[in-house]
Amino acid sequence: MKLKSILVTILLMVATHHTALAQNDVSIILTKAPWVTQMPTELLSYLNDPFQYVSITLVNNTPAPLDVYINFDLSTSASIEGQDDVHIYSDLDKIGGYHNITSLLHLNPGANRMSAHDLRENLMGRINFQLDYSNINLNTFTMPEGNYSFCVTVAKEGQDLSLTSCLKYNLCYSGSAPMITSPILTETDADYPTLTPMRKINFMWTGVVSNCLRPNQFNYTIRFVEVYKNQNPQLAIEGNPVIASINCGKHTFYIYDILTDKRLIMDSGHVYAMQVLATPSNDGIIANISNDGYSDFVVFEWPGNDAIDPRKNHKASR
Repeated sequence: MKLKSILVTILLMVATHHTALAQNDVSIILTKAPWVTQMPTELLSYLNDPFQYVSITLVNNTPAPLDVYINFDLSTSASIEGQDDVHIYSDLDKIGGYHNITSLLHLNPGANRMSAHDLRENLMGRINFQLDYSNINLNTFTMPEGNYSFCVTVAKEGQDLSLTSCLKYNLCYSGSAPMITSPILTETDADYPTLTPMRKINFMWTGVVSNCLRPNQFNYTIRFVEVYKNQNPQLAIEGNPVIASINCGKHTFYIYDILTDKRLIMDSGHVYAMQVLATPSNDGIIANISNDGYSDFVVFEWPGNDAIDPRKNHKASR
């Protein structure tokens, strides 16, 4: 696959009044909005209303009111695999025209918290883009993982001097699905290994592995299906009825007490497949987990309750 850098730049023209804007006339305080846990990964979010994800306070350090325009610039050097000729930018015909700037931002002396409404008015008609790669769907295009700069510039008409502040952040949303690490399976002459019989069986798996997401940001569900005679286990896990689906919360284990736990009932000599699913623990977590969050499955033959050594029963029940 060919890798090519994507430069995502949405340039919004700045203007000023005839009075010069000194370097210390305005201060910009730019932070991620307190209700945002992760910056969005969809390109369309930035094109529609980029300032719903950040909080901007413009501090007028002069004793008199100021009217300014605002410039927004989002850029990244991140790459996405398999995409060529992707270029997103503003409509250059509008740069310098000012006729598309419909609303000034009025700054009283002191701190001015910018409302989303004021910012939308100031940006109206000034965000544009072009896609040179015809196969990209704007509605579903996902920004590549990497480092981003979300920059805001304020200025006044007729001068080159402007003030800029940038919010640096990282887009990271991928991870590996859980991997089953237990129970212990005993190889036999049968088609599938037999589950080692004991009173309490500890089914265990790894949590989601990611550079940015923590395992405890996910809930884990373990499920079991029966594999019928001469059936492909893959088809069984995909289509057979689920005999038990157990929500383990954020735990990466399920302790099955075969004598007391009635959620899972298995028949002696039958073959079963188990699999674990990881799902984000809340809607604010943006995640792209391999295999849609499903672990690989494990297939085993159930020996039945009668195969349990009574001595192991006694020890496990303490």
